[in-house]
Amino acid sequence: AGIVDKSKCKTHQLTGHSAGAPIMEYHTSKLRKNFAAHEMRTHEEIELVYVLRGSILISLKQRGEHTKTLYRRTLDAGDLAYYPGWQPHSLLSVEHAQAVYLAIRFLGNQPLSVEERET
Repeated sequence: AGIVDKSKCKTHQLTGHSAGAPIMEYHTSKLRKNFAAHEMRTHEEIELVYVLRGSILISLKQRGEHTKTLYRRTLDAGDLAYYPGWQPHSLLSVEHAQAVYLAIRFLGNQPLSVEERET
């Protein structure tokens, strides 16, 4: 749990005028009410979460001298959250029978090989 299954992600290599933009991956997830996408975790990538349906409680834990501070906010359909992956975070479906969200993760500037692009 907590690891993105790369076989379910759509990965694109940007070329042309967008060659300098970070490589991204994205996936959609469906969560039943009171289910979490994963436990509080971190990763290298910057992440955007866009709520397509339902409501999600996002929790972001501060680092450094403010480690006990937890930021929580309910995101409803149409809301967007942006946070660095190194900040501990979790997502929990609340209020509705199901929540659906789109997660976009910026992976960096390393180009993918032809083999990686075709998988």
